[in-house]
Amino acid sequence: MHVGTHKTGTTALQNAFDDNRAMLARHGVIYPRLGRHSGHHGFLTDWIALPAAYHSPAGGIAGLQALADDLRDTDVTLVLSSEEFSRGGGPGGKVDMAQLRAIFVGWETVQVLCLLRSQWQFLQSVYLEIGRSRLPPPPPALVENAVATGMIDGLWCDYDRLRDHLLTGFHPDQLRLMSFDSVAAQPDGVLGAVLDLLGVTLPTDDRARIVAHRANRSPAPLSTWASFAISDGHMPSTTLRAAAQTAWDLEYGRDRRGCLFTRAEIDRLRRHFRPVDSSLPQIVPQIMPWTPAWCAPGADTIFRDDLHPAFWIRLARRLYLS
Repeated sequence: MHVGTHKTGTTALQNAFDDNRAMLARHGVIYPRLGRHSGHHGFLTDWIALPAAYHSPAGGIAGLQALADDLRDTDVTLVLSSEEFSRGGGPGGKVDMAQLRAIFVGWETVQVLCLLRSQWQFLQSVYLEIGRSRLPPPPPALVENAVATGMIDGLWCDYDRLRDHLLTGFHPDQLRLMSFDSVAAQPDGVLGAVLDLLGVTLPTDDRARIVAHRANRSPAPLSTWASFAISDGHMPSTTLRAAAQTAWDLEYGRDRRGCLFTRAEIDRLRRHFRPVDSSLPQIVPQIMPWTPAWCAPGADTIFRDDLHPAFWIRLARRLYLS
């Protein structure tokens, strides 16, 4: 079970396995189709209040139980993938891990894979995802809430608490925690690391076809924040978002790294979460590879408190010209 977390290449993995389902099946790996989505969110709709688009006649707990029963005594590896497995609760709810584990009683081996990334990167990615469709919290409020509750938008950013939630149904020996920051930097990325964990030996061309999948690129975090800052409590228009992105590209360069947070906010997140991350191997030894998860912004990163007047002048000029 690949349980996320969110914003760790989950969609790329789901699309890659879905597109190559037949080829994987020839190698003994079963990746079920569930509706029109490449992930298996539809199996979780009895636990979590997901959009109606994810509901499927074959989904829900009954569908998952039927699948587990059909494949229990066969010589295959079943792969299930949904980042919603790792949701921490809130209005949407969360998976009952003990009930989930009971569905797979009698299986020879059950493993739960969870990828983790540095909290500042995770929070930034969730901010950008929220900002696609609704107002995200201001960055200072986001940091305060993450430190106080260990969550953002119903998702764990305190990985000790996420681990404890998984352990309500699974034994520590069944958990496989993986540092997204480490494996994303490897030649075959997250997908290669997951294939290696599965023990699947594929012909070179087949492996290359899977690992070629890449996640969608997020917009620049500081151009996104600038557009929300200007729109002041309203969703920014497409014109405003485009102007902010163009101003960023012209002033700093399209590939320059930006950080949604100030240096002081990054330092607070680091001081709060790094000790938490470092404690994970004491209870879950199957961590592969581990840095630990905390990874500081690069030396050439532009922080939110680095945005200088020239950027805002460019943005104002783009808006005027539009």
